[in-house]
Amino acid sequence: MHDSSAAVSDSLAAYIRHATGAPASVRIHKKYVGGFSWLTWGFTLTTRTGERELILRLGHAEGLLSPYSAVPEYLVLSSLATSAVPLPQVLWHSDDPSWLGAPFLVVEKVEGVVNSPFGRKTDEAVAADRHIGEQFVDALVALHNFAWQETPARDLQQAATAQTAAAVQIAKWERMIAESRTRPLPLLHHAIGWLKRNQPVAPRLCIVHGDYRSGNFLQDHASITAVLDWELVHLGDPHEDIAWASMKFLAGGSDLVSGLIARDLFMARYEAGTGIPVSPLSLRFYEVLSLVKICAINLQAAARVESATAPDVRMTTLGFGLPRLQLEMHRIIGENA
Repeated sequence: MHDSSAAVSDSLAAYIRHATGAPASVRIHKKYVGGFSWLTWGFTLTTRTGERELILRLGHAEGLLSPYSAVPEYLVLSSLATSAVPLPQVLWHSDDPSWLGAPFLVVEKVEGVVNSPFGRKTDEAVAADRHIGEQFVDALVALHNFAWQETPARDLQQAATAQTAAAVQIAKWERMIAESRTRPLPLLHHAIGWLKRNQPVAPRLCIVHGDYRSGNFLQDHASITAVLDWELVHLGDPHEDIAWASMKFLAGGSDLVSGLIARDLFMARYEAGTGIPVSPLSLRFYEVLSLVKICAINLQAAARVESATAPDVRMTTLGFGLPRLQLEMHRIIGENA
């Protein structure tokens, strides 16, 4: 993968000239610092028609969820372009490493700031969150209501059906755990066994964002301008997104869903918008699966640190949460057992 901004600029400009058949130049002016997955760059594209501010996302081999493909995100963003889900416009993508050394995606730049659930908020921000919380639900409703069957997103289906959606996700995260585990983890093994014995049938097969929460959307004042970070997108059970968004671990310990909206208001608004009754049993299953997912990701980081291959010093902190995550999943499993 290209390391310098100049090398990335030159290679990206060459790709855009190839894709469009027209002159183009690229000037990278910002590298965004955020999560541990895709690299994100802001750049100015200059063509015969003028300048345009765009975003490059690069799935580098050292990312926490590598190996990456730009195809699922491209399929979904292009399919949802006419939906009510606020999104950046997707322009180009490629998995061919000969261009930038890694899969990449180019989208329009959307104005807004990230809403983080961590840290103290001003009174103005708290007031804005009331409106953002409703929009947060409405965007998820629009996503889960989207008729994907006759769009490019249908290529995501693979083995997933309403009957197998849970099994597909269990297998994915169990495989990552097996690849990353450096020591026995009996509590985590027990949780995976419980998931296999308690698989629900999805009320519908829908597009699942996979990481739907505060921190993964942009807002401008009291409006959500774009839902971001679609690298875990797949077809599955809508309860998966609901459970993930509801996790306290991703909301700074807040009792509000993603630190934005009361749980009962979230569920009522979601059910009214989708017509899907939220099943307590399915939600419980996907709450446990959500914790297994986080454990898998944290184990991946811990394995990188222990093998001295971690590209980001912040990865050293992720392994410390594993005991607490495992205790929480077993608390949920034990409820109403």
